[in-house]
Parts: sequence; structure tokens; C-alpha cells
Amino acid sequence: MTEPFPTSAEDMKAIMDRLTYRDDEAVAVPVVTGQDTGRDLVPRSVKLPNDLDSRCKARALRLGLSQSAYIRSLIERDLAQTEHHDRPVMWSDLARIVTELSRTA
Repeated sequence: MTEPFPTSAEDMKAIMDRLTYRDDEAVAVPVVTGQDTGRDLVPRSVKLPNDLDSRCKARALRLGLSQSAYIRSLIERDLAQTEHHDRPVMWSDLARIVTELSRTA
């Protein structure tokens, strides 16, 4: 094999033939977790326009938070303000939240 990367099944077989496995030299790999790895956290996918995403990242960085933690804090604050109101979220409420996000970023 003269190429830096395998380009054929034969190249891969040659690489596999050279590998040796040793159970007597187990390596402990440290697991590092961040602030967004709690067991009680449910992953969500949120679609943001590029500009809003960039501003969200910048604001989270200035606050020392991950983007997830920053967005979570905004949701928690909104829910705390509206928990005692039995009404659906209105578009005007969502517009206010987006405006606040834009202003604070």
C-alpha cells in the first residue's frame, strides 16, 4: 500500500492484518462531561436562522453558558412568568420572546 489512506479492500485487509489486540494493556479513557449532560435533560432540536444562532452563541458565551443552557434559561424564565396563567401562548408572546432574544444578544 503506497497511498496514505486505504483505497481498496486489499489495503484495508493489510491494515487489519498488522493490527494487534492486547487485553493485558487496558487503557482507562477519562470521560469528561459538560453542563449539558445531565440524566434528566431531554435533547431537542431547535431550528434557528443563522443570524439568530450566531447572536445566541455570542450572548451565551458572554454569560459563560452553553447555547443550550442559555436557551433553557429563557424558557424557564418565560414559564415562571406565565405559570399561573391558564391561557395558551399567543403569537404576540412568542414575538416578545424573540424580540428579547434579539435585544439581549
